[in-house]
Amino acid sequence: MTNVVFCLCLIFSLGLMPAANADDIDGITLLPQVQGSNISGKFYYNGIDITTVVEAIRPHVKTLKKPVYLFNWTRTPYKSFDPITTKDPQDPEVLKRAKEEIDSYWFYFANPKYRSYSFYGAGVYTFVDPFSLYESFGAPYWTLTTYQLPKGENLLLDLNISLPKNIMDQLDCSLPSGYRYLANYFSTGGSNTNSKCGNFLKFLLVDTMNISGFAYTYQYWSTKYCKLDSQKNYNGLMTKAIVLFSSKWVTSENVKFFSIYSKHSKELRLIIETYFIKAIKDLTPSIQSSKESDTISEDELLFKTAGFQTERFKNLFWSDLDGEKKVSNIDFWSEENLMECHKSNPFND
Repeated sequence: MTNVVFCLCLIFSLGLMPAANADDIDGITLLPQVQGSNISGKFYYNGIDITTVVEAIRPHVKTLKKPVYLFNWTRTPYKSFDPITTKDPQDPEVLKRAKEEIDSYWFYFANPKYRSYSFYGAGVYTFVDPFSLYESFGAPYWTLTTYQLPKGENLLLDLNISLPKNIMDQLDCSLPSGYRYLANYFSTGGSNTNSKCGNFLKFLLVDTMNISGFAYTYQYWSTKYCKLDSQKNYNGLMTKAIVLFSSKWVTSENVKFFSIYSKHSKELRLIIETYFIKAIKDLTPSIQSSKESDTISEDELLFKTAGFQTERFKNLFWSDLDGEKKVSNIDFWSEENLMECHKSNPFND
C-alpha cells in the first residue's frame, strides 16, 4: 500500500565512518559500524556500547534460505490507475519509485510533523498471500506491488523484545512509563519516541543488523488453497504481514507494479491470475466440485454462491490473458514462493 495507506520511507544520513571489518553473529551479517566499533566484537553508536541491544534483538532475526514473494495492495480512485504500473520494470523510474516507497519509512518515523494512525506508521505493508487482502485494500481499482525478497535477507519476526533501559536512555530512546518493548518504539510510526532515537533505530536495524523489515501479527481469512494442514506446511510463522523498511535488496527484477492495465511481466501475471482463480473457486462452494478449465477466462472471476453471481472480483482480470493456459504447477509454485504455503521452514535454522 503506499504505501501510506493503512498499514511503510528518505533516509537520514548519520555521517558515520565505517570500520574496516564486519562481524557475523549467529548467521546474521552485521555491517560495518563507526570506526573502532568492532573491537572485541562490540558495537558502538556515538561512543555508546550498544552490544547488549544487538544481542537482545538477534535471536528474533531470521535469514531467508530461499526467495519469497510479498504483496501490497493499494486502492486507487474511481477508474483511475497509477501510471507506474504500465512502465517496463526496467525503467529507472520504476526502480526509483520502489526504493523510495520502502526507504521513506524512516523519513516519517518519529517525525513530529507527521502523525500516523496506522499500526506502525506510514509505509509499505506487505502480506504473505497475494489474494486475501484484495477486497480490504485493493478493490475495485487497484495497484498491486509484488516484492520478491531474495535469499539471504533478514527479517525481524518479533517486536516484543525487551531492550536494556539503561542503554536506551543514553541513546535518547527513553519510553513513557509502562513501555519497554521494541514494539513500543514502532507503535503508530514512532509516536512514543523522537527523531534522535529514530536515527539510532535505523542505524541499529538497517545499517548494523542488515534487516529488511519486521513482521507483525495480522489476522485475516486465508484461502483453503494456501492453507496447508499443519502436518504438511511450515507453521512457525505466526504472522501474515511484514513491514518493509530497507530497500538495499531492491532491483528491477524483484519489484513490480501492476494494475489492470499492465502488459509487462506476462509470466508473473499468469501465475497471479491462476492463483486468483484458484482462490475464488475455493470461496465458491457451488463450483468447487465443477470441472475446471485449463485456460483463463473472465467468467472464472465471477463470484458464485447461493444461486447468485456477482462481479465482486471482476477487476482482477487482465484481458490480454484471456484464453491463455493456466499455470499447471501453481501448487508447487505456491509451496516454493509463498511464505504461508511453505512445506518447510523458509528461514535458516
